[in-house]
Amino acid sequence: MKKNRKRLFSISKKEGESIGNNREYIDLVDCPQGGKSCEEHRKVINKSMLASRQHLFNNNYPLTFKELKTAFYKTSELKKVQCFSCAKLFRTSIIRSMENIHNDMEKTSYSFFSGKKLSPNYILATKVLNEFKNNLD
Repeated sequence: MKKNRKRLFSISKKEGESIGNNREYIDLVDCPQGGKSCEEHRKVINKSMLASRQHLFNNNYPLTFKELKTAFYKTSELKKVQCFSCAKLFRTSIIRSMENIHNDMEKTSYSFFSGKKLSPNYILATKVLNEFKNNLD
């Protein structure tokens, strides 16, 4: 009986399991080409986005930013005219993720206990976010 209760209420992550590993970050809903022309790109983008979430969960900000950059610049390789709107949507989603991370870091950087000292990760987040915004189009 005790053994069953333990399994029933266990909410811990299994060893080797990662966050969000069972779904894609970016799903296509409506594509005139059925997603065939960007399939490989989406795989890399999804892999990088999910890896960035895992690194963020582990508070490894430099690797989080590296994965977001990989995903962001992979979208610029979508060159077909039909893919431009999707690529822009992907970039916007990546920028939104970066903005959320940046805003969270800003709140903690200016907290009472931080002494209003900017962390190196916050400065790096600002640089990456500005880089994304400058390369949006």
